[in-house]
Amino acid sequence: MLAAVTAATVLAACGSNGSEEEPDTLGGSLDAVCSEFTPTLDAFGTRGLTNPGLVAEFTDTAETRLALADAFAEIEADPADQADLDKYVSITREIAEGDKAIARAAKSGDSESVNAAFEDQNSSYAERDKLIRKLGLEVCGQPAAGEVEQTGTSPDESLIYAAPDNTVEEAVAAYLKAAESGDCAAINEQRHEDAGEADDTTCKAIAGSLKGAKSIGTESYGPAGQAEIVGQDGTHYPTAFVEDLDGTMRYVSDAIHDSGGLRPAPDGNDAGESIVALTDAIREGDADAFNALLPDEESAFRVDEDDFEAFGSGEYADSFISDLRNDDGSMMLGLNSTYGFYLLPGSIFDWVINLIHTPGSGAEYRFAGFYPIPKPE
Repeated sequence: MLAAVTAATVLAACGSNGSEEEPDTLGGSLDAVCSEFTPTLDAFGTRGLTNPGLVAEFTDTAETRLALADAFAEIEADPADQADLDKYVSITREIAEGDKAIARAAKSGDSESVNAAFEDQNSSYAERDKLIRKLGLEVCGQPAAGEVEQTGTSPDESLIYAAPDNTVEEAVAAYLKAAESGDCAAINEQRHEDAGEADDTTCKAIAGSLKGAKSIGTESYGPAGQAEIVGQDGTHYPTAFVEDLDGTMRYVSDAIHDSGGLRPAPDGNDAGESIVALTDAIREGDADAFNALLPDEESAFRVDEDDFEAFGSGEYADSFISDLRNDDGSMMLGLNSTYGFYLLPGSIFDWVINLIHTPGSGAEYRFAGFYPIPKPE
């Protein structure tokens, strides 16, 4: 991934102002409303990096922004502040309409229209930023905190798996060193065998995005792990690692999560239901049910007909499907605000199944990948 979307469009409208006192200024009242929306915004998933992802993200951000505007409109302002309040409400609704325009453009698949919609929205942000400075807002309109917090999830003690030879800390250090070098061969050396080989264009994008980046937190999930990598521009890249067939844990995927991708999964998430539904869909060869569990219609895993025996272009899909259809099922290794990791025992290999928290969603986790790992000796 490592593709960037215009930073100004991120719905970073809320945070915590740390005060329980009744606000006595318009700015304090606006910030108090924004603080109430913090749980909703923090629960949003990864940033949309494809057109379908943008549709999902900006459809939901538009809805949230409109609810935010309605809450602002209920503030009882002093007469002297009413004009500023009305203007802030109006700008918030204007930005929400911009979100809708981005979603419509992304749904059409026209990249030029998407870019134009982002540009049109920027003028609304500029007006909002002037008002933020005038009112001295400390919560509304501020960047997401991007916090990191250990989830406490880990493999059940009853699970048996081949322990990797390295730690997730060592894996992310090796990956960042390779990215910093810009050497495509070095970058590919740190990618899992079934993660696909990065071409020169992708390697340049990785090197550019991760130049000077640092890991600010990690969590181990047995044969899998995750790091929170932060670029020099402050972008948060929750990055997943899975044990390779030689026993070394390596990179498998990344995303962008503005609120921080290494935190507990939001309450009410459907990760458990999704992994069960995924198992049922593959076992039954139900194409529609399986496709409904993919992050979007551009997923390389989409299948066209029932009774499928493989999906995608990787060499391991048929073995994975066979093992899933003949085993008792998978068990959770770890779950956080970006990814879910599950272990499936297999015949030749064991497997790590990867779910991703979809853009704009407070609850949805969808099938993002599967990776062969060594069987325990």
